[in-house]
Amino acid sequence: MVFFGLLGIREFVGIHRLFELPEPSENGALPMVPHHYDLLAERLKADGIIPMADSDAVFPLSFTPEEQEKAAGWSRRLRKAAGHRRPIAVGIGGNKAVCRWPLEYYAEVLRSLIAEDNIFPVFFGGKADGERIASLCSELLCGASASSFGSLSLRECVGAMRSCAWYLGNDTGTLHMAVAAELKCVAVYSAHNYRGLWYPYGDGHRVLRSSVPCEVCFRQECGFGNPPPCLLDIKPAAVLKECRALNGEIR
Repeated sequence: MVFFGLLGIREFVGIHRLFELPEPSENGALPMVPHHYDLLAERLKADGIIPMADSDAVFPLSFTPEEQEKAAGWSRRLRKAAGHRRPIAVGIGGNKAVCRWPLEYYAEVLRSLIAEDNIFPVFFGGKADGERIASLCSELLCGASASSFGSLSLRECVGAMRSCAWYLGNDTGTLHMAVAAELKCVAVYSAHNYRGLWYPYGDGHRVLRSSVPCEVCFRQECGFGNPPPCLLDIKPAAVLKECRALNGEIR
C-alpha cells in the first residue's frame, strides 16, 4: 500500500480481511483451508464487491462461434476414434515434479479402466508431456493425445474437454481447465501445499492425498526423491476405486 500510495493510487480493493494460513509444524497434519478462490472472494466482499462465491459455481467463458465450431469438429473426430468407448480426460503432466504421480501408476489404473470399464483415455497436456503420453498410449494400446484430433488454443481446449465424461489427473493447470469445462475430477495430490487451497473447485470431486510429517513443504522437487513419498503412498487401487465410483455416478 505504501508503494502504490507513493505512485499516487488512493483507492485499494481486496486488501482487507486477509486470511492467515496456518503455519506448518514439525508433525504436519495441518487442517483443511478454504479454497484460494473463496479467500479472494471474501476479500472482495469486504470492500463491497460481491463476487460469485458458490461451491457449485460455473465460470462462463463465453465461447465464440468459431471456438464452438472448432470444439465440435474436434469432438466428432474424438467420437470416431473412441467408437463405443467412453472418453475421459487425463492429465499426467505438471510443471512441478513434486506433483506428478508415477506414470506406471497411471498405466495400471488406465489398463483396468480400459479392459473392464470401457474407457477411452484422452490425454491433455503441454509439449513437455508429449513423449510420456505417446509411450503410455503405445503401452495401453488405447487412447490418444488431445492434439491427435486437431490443434487447440487454451480456450478451445477447455471447450473440447466438454466432450469427455470426467477427468483423472495431477494437481496442475489441466485439472482446473477440466473444472472450467464442468467436469468432475479424480485428482491425485501431493502434500506439498495446504489441503483445500488448490483443490478442484466445487462439489462432487474426489481428491486423493496422503498425510506425511513433512507436509506443506512448498517444494517443487522433493528432497526424498521424485515422485515424493506422499505421492507414492497413493496406490493405484485407491485411485481406481474412486474412478469407478465417479464413472458410475456420471451417466
